[in-house]
Amino acid sequence: MKDVGRMMGIDFSTMNSITNKIEAEIESSDLYAGMDKNLIQYSYKDIYENSITYKKFINEYIDAELYLKTLYGKNRSLGSHAGGVIVSDNLKEEMPTQTSGDEDGDDARKLQTSFTEGLI
Repeated sequence: MKDVGRMMGIDFSTMNSITNKIEAEIESSDLYAGMDKNLIQYSYKDIYENSITYKKFINEYIDAELYLKTLYGKNRSLGSHAGGVIVSDNLKEEMPTQTSGDEDGDDARKLQTSFTEGLI
């Protein structure tokens, strides 16, 4: 959401305040009662239905809703983690991948995917 705000020219402190309010509204609802805050993944529907601040935001910035709906839940960056292993017969055909590493140096090129931990 902050990325969309930045793209639309909305001040960072304003966006930070809005996202903090949205998070507080969702956490105070009964949707995720008793769950570990660090394990919760909010759905777009839950945010839309339970956050007055979000509704005010999309009413004020009408174009933002399309961007937010489109980007919600998408990976925004790629990183590597030493603990991840993906087993596949043909990784390049079964999921989106990219290579990383230093082409000119001693580092080997690495095949990476942007999926997070867990079974896919």
